[in-house]
Amino acid sequence: MSWLWITLSTRWDLASVQAALNVVIAVLGTTSIWSFTRFWWQRASLKVLNGERIVPLSKLLTFSGPGEGWDLMTLLRRQLFAKENWHLLAQLLVVIGITAATGFAGPISKVSLRNGETIVRRSLQGLQTSKGAGPALNLLNANVLWNETIQSLNYAEFPFNQVMDFVPPTNEPWVFQENEWEPTWHVRCNQTEPTVIANLYGDNRYTFADPLNAFPAFRDTLDSAWLNTGRYRVTTDFCGWDTPGGNPSLKDAVFYILVQSNPEADDQMYLNKNPLELSISALHVSNGNITISANTITGRKAIVPTGRFQQALYSRSECLITRNAQVEDEDSIPWIWTNDTTSIAQSYADYNRFDVEQAAGRNLTVPTPSADDLLRFYQAYIASITTNTSRPTPKTLSVRLRTVELSSIFLGLILLLFLLTLWGSVRYLVFFIKHKTDLEKTYVPDGKLEWMLHAVKTSTTLTEQMANQKDREHFRSALFGCEVSSNIPPIATLARIYSNQDSLWRARTGDQSTRSQSAGTQLPRVAGIPQRYHLGECLAVRTFNKSKPGRSKSLPLTTPSRYFEDELWAPVPVFSERLRSENFSME
Repeated sequence: MSWLWITLSTRWDLASVQAALNVVIAVLGTTSIWSFTRFWWQRASLKVLNGERIVPLSKLLTFSGPGEGWDLMTLLRRQLFAKENWHLLAQLLVVIGITAATGFAGPISKVSLRNGETIVRRSLQGLQTSKGAGPALNLLNANVLWNETIQSLNYAEFPFNQVMDFVPPTNEPWVFQENEWEPTWHVRCNQTEPTVIANLYGDNRYTFADPLNAFPAFRDTLDSAWLNTGRYRVTTDFCGWDTPGGNPSLKDAVFYILVQSNPEADDQMYLNKNPLELSISALHVSNGNITISANTITGRKAIVPTGRFQQALYSRSECLITRNAQVEDEDSIPWIWTNDTTSIAQSYADYNRFDVEQAAGRNLTVPTPSADDLLRFYQAYIASITTNTSRPTPKTLSVRLRTVELSSIFLGLILLLFLLTLWGSVRYLVFFIKHKTDLEKTYVPDGKLEWMLHAVKTSTTLTEQMANQKDREHFRSALFGCEVSSNIPPIATLARIYSNQDSLWRARTGDQSTRSQSAGTQLPRVAGIPQRYHLGECLAVRTFNKSKPGRSKSLPLTTPSRYFEDELWAPVPVFSERLRSENFSME
């Protein structure tokens, strides 16, 4: 289901994209909460601007964090689920959800991203095969080059049915695409995977240098046609590990037997045209007796098998390599008819020697090379000897690149949240520009800071000069405290906010005449409406019985949630007009 994932980049690594996505989630979460709270503030403000001048205080409440949400939950408790508070519950759920998503931005990014692969075509600087030294082509002790070439071929899934005309750089993640390759030599093989040889005995008349005769049971696995020495050339080499001592024994040994068409026949090592028949075998023997003697001619040790070997396996690739009839340049094709076949067998042994000796020396299982392993090394060897003198040449090939993919479901959610945030922000901007003048007149508070400034402007007697001050001056000069006047015993006392520039502040700082006047100042009483007295620096709240204006009773102490639900908000001039229109009595 590839449609569930979208490729983001072929250059950035997964960790970098995850870090960037964490920032995106955090920023988008913050802005979306801001936009969402502006939506509810606009909703309440619009009611005021449209004539509904007295609005329940709960309609004006907005909050942007789980802490404020917790305060609301502790205030309203079960009343939060009441029908009239559905907008608060919606805000709470959205704020908690987005805040949680922002907090878990790391895990969300991890499950929303993954590594993928894509294939693109690129021009690569590789090596074109060439004739080079022709019949004398060979290469020894190039294990690093062979290993890199084999790994590159395996990664690219290069097929076994051809010999390479062009060797791409091994440090590029190229992949094989059949339409990009036009091989000169084609390979068809019959393969034998590792097969057990039962009762393998060594013939002590021959040494390990001649495994076909030293192990007759193995020789019998070959078709007799391959033993035609006039038509085929046999070259061998081996690597292994023995246990020294008075009676030496063989731990493991792997023989590489190369049987191929004789390059000297019909001067094929100079022509490089006829089909080449090739048989590559690996014989793995373990745990057998041997005798070691010095070869007086070569100076090397001669190892002779004696008796039965506990385990023997062999694998083989028998191939026919044919060439295209016509080629553009005879000197720019692989020269497979090299006369140095000894170097091929020796290179097999040298390439695998370390692995065999390390495993055998540590009493580990020595793996038997598979038929594909034998053929793959032959491809790498021919590629190495035919590009030894080549210069880099560009060729357009397919390259597999590692990509970073994003979940399309996550992308859809992010886009939806972004569009809603954008819509809310634009809506707020248009609303603010359209109603800027009316908003300044009514001054509908939004957020903690504006509510504090609102308390400063409405809880003190401000002169015209003080009223025209900027909000930051009010915020800088406003104070909070409580000093209860003894003239009127308060029923419920609340610390008030006042400015250090008003009459109450002057009274507190020494102007006793002003203080006494302020302390005795009483707001107009309105029947049925809570009345507030300036009691020094405190605020007393009383209520009046509308049916009996002459009587008053103390406002009973009650829970904050009752105050929150019963309180109304309105501008003072509007509030006065509303009272007159409803025939409230003023005292």
